[in-house]
Amino acid sequence: MTNLACLALLLATLAACWGQPAYAASLGDLDPVFAPPVTYGVGQHVRAVCMSDLDGDDVLDIVTVCWVDSAFWVLLGNGDGTFAPAVRYPIAGSPYSGDVGDVNGDWIPDVVTSSLDTDYVSVSLGIGDGTFGAPTIISVPELPWFVVLGDLNGDLALDMIVSTPSPAWDLAILMGNGDGTFQAPVHLTMTQYPKTLTLLRLDGDDDLDLIVVHPGADGFSVLLGNGDGTFLAPFFYGIGDYPLEAGLGDIDHDGDYDIAVTCSDDGTVAVLRGSAYGTFAPPVYYPVGNWPQDVVIEDFDRDGHADLCVANNGGWTISLLRGNGDGTFQVSEEYDAECCPHTLAPGNFDGDLDLDLFVGNSEDDFSSVLINLATSPATGPETGFAGG
Repeated sequence: MTNLACLALLLATLAACWGQPAYAASLGDLDPVFAPPVTYGVGQHVRAVCMSDLDGDDVLDIVTVCWVDSAFWVLLGNGDGTFAPAVRYPIAGSPYSGDVGDVNGDWIPDVVTSSLDTDYVSVSLGIGDGTFGAPTIISVPELPWFVVLGDLNGDLALDMIVSTPSPAWDLAILMGNGDGTFQAPVHLTMTQYPKTLTLLRLDGDDDLDLIVVHPGADGFSVLLGNGDGTFLAPFFYGIGDYPLEAGLGDIDHDGDYDIAVTCSDDGTVAVLRGSAYGTFAPPVYYPVGNWPQDVVIEDFDRDGHADLCVANNGGWTISLLRGNGDGTFQVSEEYDAECCPHTLAPGNFDGDLDLDLFVGNSEDDFSSVLINLATSPATGPETGFAGG
């Protein structure tokens, strides 16, 4: 063994003994952004993570949607970066996706989940103290995969979109009545099977637009909203092999949303710079870890530029790519995330000015919190959008 190899082994061993992440030695002059993960029991096989203030104490709380466990779990935040023990809420079937929003107009967050092996979604109304009532079942097309909430027609009532990739490549659009109930679904057929959904305003008007990721078609579609619950025809963008999740944010300071999409079979993330018209430039690819799943765009290192953070399911790591502010990114840094990270949820969990990270793990009954260590001066965290 060479002297250099011996030194590397010694550094790795010392890092493990000191309880510090082994990745710190690979950062050169850069300070690590995240502390080592702290784990919380949250149910088996987390497929989605949502955040909101569920109990009115101005502290972020966490909802995890657990596939094998047939439940969603609630972790109430303590405001210091820690969370109370998780509480389980049973859901019929195998829930794969979820969203949080006030669907009945009482100013209290509710939880909506979709179960892939059923023909319905479940609505659990919030009580206001961080607890939830029994779920109400709403019929949708068979095999609902992903669900997202948003006000599609400007009536201040949350509406629902559900992706149903089988047997028909459909989107089911359910207009909300504002009292926790929804109208019958209207079907929008896609030419490729849909999975993850993201709602946001892409083209500068007040109407919500929709981004749909198509894993089997190696791309994603943009559907511009008409403001009445309908959408223009989808425009398809081809990217790398088997895309899974999309994150959106402004990576080049031009005021327009840009998009990053994980390409799981390639081990890359595709980055496409956006325009004010809701269109995107050709993709640029950045290597990340093994089998990347979720991606978020946020300013994690507090230098004023948006960064990429990617969950590498096969590598048990989180990739952080620091943004340069011009739409490009630095080489990936790897952070330990425990077993099989699947879903990312950034938020200020400890009351400082930086963004911490909740990591939903897909193959165990625990998930992780990575507290942000960044000390660089900035005006505060910039908010991006994650899909999935």
